[in-house]
Amino acid sequence: MGLLEKMVTAIHESALLHHTDRERDAQRDPQTEMTVVQQQADAHVKAERFEEAIACFDRIIAADPNSARAWNSKANSLFRLGRFEDALTCYERAIAISPNDPRIWNNKGLTQDTLGYPMDAVKSFDAAIALDPGIERVWQNKGQTLSRLGWVEEARRCMKQAQDLRDKRDGRAT
Repeated sequence: MGLLEKMVTAIHESALLHHTDRERDAQRDPQTEMTVVQQQADAHVKAERFEEAIACFDRIIAADPNSARAWNSKANSLFRLGRFEDALTCYERAIAISPNDPRIWNNKGLTQDTLGYPMDAVKSFDAAIALDPGIERVWQNKGQTLSRLGWVEEARRCMKQAQDLRDKRDGRAT
């Protein structure tokens, strides 16, 4: 066995030992275990393995039913799978836990719009805007929903606000 092969083998064995140590530590410490589960969930989402991600989020929720992040993340995965009613239920749970998170309100609005509840969606987008009027995507989503409702002038104002925020972000004068 050459020097390079020995080095690769040593690195591989070290990584295996480290991985085993982390798993053992996670079994002893619930917080560490949930961190590992969150990392697994994130990897599943990135790989678009949403069913596996949902299983991870369910484990996190079982350990901490008041984790708005886990409820929101589960809802995002359900949305990606086309399970919009289930996603809406999870967004509502996340909002009950963390009512001041504009991202969750935006996600709820997108889901409501997808389900054919545009007026409810506008209310959710308004809630997000009230919490943080500087999120370009919320203005854009509200504008698109209003446009589909035929509220052209209000839609234009929202789209202009989104464009102004984008220009500001990109350093262009408005």
